Amino acid sequence: MSLTKPLDDNFAVREVLIVGGGLAGLAAASALVRVAEISSVRILEACSEESFADESAGAAIQLGPNGLKALIYLFADDGENVVKEIISKGMSTKGNVLLGLPGVGKMTIPDKAEENTGLPQVLIPWGTLRATLKSFLPDSVEIVTGTGSSIVGYNIEDCGGVSPITASVNAILDEHWKIPTLIVGADGKRSTFRQLVRTKSTTLRTSSLTSLRDERGIDLNHGSRTNIKAVVQMPISSSTGDYVYESNHSYSYFAPGGGVALFAGPAGSGYTYWAISIADAPNENGDGPGTPFASEGDNTTEIKESLLRKLSELTYPTPECDFCRILVEKTPPSKILIQRSEEAMNIGPSLHTEDGRVVLVGDAAHAMSGSYGQAANFCFEDAATLAACLRGLKAGGDVKGALDKYSSERVQRCIEMQERSSERAAKSMKGEKVEDVSEWIFRWEAPSF
Repeated sequence: MSLTKPLDDNFAVREVLIVGGGLAGLAAASALVRVAEISSVRILEACSEESFADESAGAAIQLGPNGLKALIYLFADDGENVVKEIISKGMSTKGNVLLGLPGVGKMTIPDKAEENTGLPQVLIPWGTLRATLKSFLPDSVEIVTGTGSSIVGYNIEDCGGVSPITASVNAILDEHWKIPTLIVGADGKRSTFRQLVRTKSTTLRTSSLTSLRDERGIDLNHGSRTNIKAVVQMPISSSTGDYVYESNHSYSYFAPGGGVALFAGPAGSGYTYWAISIADAPNENGDGPGTPFASEGDNTTEIKESLLRKLSELTYPTPECDFCRILVEKTPPSKILIQRSEEAMNIGPSLHTEDGRVVLVGDAAHAMSGSYGQAANFCFEDAATLAACLRGLKAGGDVKGALDKYSSERVQRCIEMQERSSERAAKSMKGEKVEDVSEWIFRWEAPSF
């Protein structure tokens, strides 16, 4: 479908529809209301109301000074209170302990974020963070659960607004809500709207929801690793018998050859986050994609059993490196999350459609490796920057120019982060020394334009 009805200079952003009620969507909602002063904001979230209210959902999030600064900005008068609550519900980290280093053994890297910036790095359960952001949303933000997953594109209406459509070309907005003038795609790594930005189309070329998920992921670089993680109600200091694990430090161990990497750290009072990254097994002929250790949708009870067997097969240089085993044992299978290592093949050059009706935030804009733990931080940076660019356009103005500015502000930083993350992941899995780029990451400041 060709693009029609280009924006004119008097087009105004009055109503916004956000597709995706994760961290990026919630952050964008607050920013657009509080900073950009847009009064009508609605969020479409695919999960059920019950799932959306589940504070135990997901694993854990690492927030650094850049993410906390963004939250202070995008929540405006409530920003300081939001950050205080996040810090109180999570755990400020004081350092990372690397175990089993060849020729070194054990190395503690102090976390100097708070010393250098005045703000700490915090580990907090994902569900707890989502619930906290939701509790501070302006009352004018409406959240509709159980919808949005079937979107394949959008229509530009005669009024100049834009409506999302399903594969059957049915509009999904009810007649009682105003037609939005802007859609914010916060629909994750397999984003419909990223595909529309990338292909310069208003509709994905599919009528089958079965194949839609695959089409949404065609511009993702699928790393040859499976990441399995969870948050367990158990302090890290109790994870193994005779060894002392400090409650405010995270721990890492990389098995020789890069096949397995173990991580764990505090995620709030009495809670510990653990993550295990496992390389794909080579195929029999050694000439194609390997076999993943696990896939999304697998039976997590069986995965837990396989994971414990995998851990028992490792030969640790010291018993202290076996810090994940008890954590996994104590984790209910229903709380185990399985994710493939994926990142966007390309970021930009634009984060919005040519017609100026759709803009991307979060993983939809820049899915990246998790090796620096910056996905949430960068989605908060996105929300703050987008709102700053749109501020003052409520009554009309150069919307396309504002979105161009947003893209230019975000694309290069995200590309650099992706490159650094990929390099770090590759080196870490081999047990090689990695560059500390925290100073560059944390240097980000809220927009002043």
